[in-house]
Amino acid sequence: MDDARLCDRRRRGNQALAILPWMLLVGPPDGLTGALLMGAAWVINLAVPEYVIRRRLRPLANRVARR
Repeated sequence: MDDARLCDRRRRGNQALAILPWMLLVGPPDGLTGALLMGAAWVINLAVPEYVIRRRLRPLANRVARR
């Protein structure tokens, strides 16, 4: 599977994580609510990789500082 298709699948997964609980509890979102939920999915798309990158760089910084 190429990278573009994998990224597209991950984005749709995050959108489902943001929208599915709303749909189960309240029902289908209207226009504004749908847009806000999609915004929440984008925040997830930005925050999770940023956290992972920073977490991986922290041990590297500690190793460099010890020298």
